[in-house]
Amino acid sequence: MAQPPEEQADCLFCKGFRLVETDAVVTTSPALTVLMDKFPLTDYHVLLAPRIHIPDFFQLPDDVLGHITLAARDIAQVLRAVSRRPKIALFWAGQEIEGHAHMHLMPLSNGLKRLFAGPNEKPRIEASLTTLREQAATVSAALGVVLGTSQ
Repeated sequence: MAQPPEEQADCLFCKGFRLVETDAVVTTSPALTVLMDKFPLTDYHVLLAPRIHIPDFFQLPDDVLGHITLAARDIAQVLRAVSRRPKIALFWAGQEIEGHAHMHLMPLSNGLKRLFAGPNEKPRIEASLTTLREQAATVSAALGVVLGTSQ
């Protein structure tokens, strides 16, 4: 795996990696942190963020990109099961949103159009920490079963 460059003091993800015990983290590894989105577009909206600070998806090293993509495949299976929704939306973000490349996975029952607020729709609402922790625990436990690491 690529070695992490210095953390960026103003990066929300880098700050979050230092505060991992207080966030709704699903799982973490030396290369990747999986956590619940604080402003979810759907229930079980998950973020996959590399632990190295790279602002742009297109600058991610191949090994990091591969690791995140393979993890997303396993996590998507879990999200389908726990959310009881047949579709999983996937999109990458980075410098245009938070300045740290990351992937979004969101269970869908309909298409994407209803997710993104237009000028006449309600803004995204911050989820409670209790809800995020409950969803993180559910996804984490189910992911352990899928990966064969449950206790």
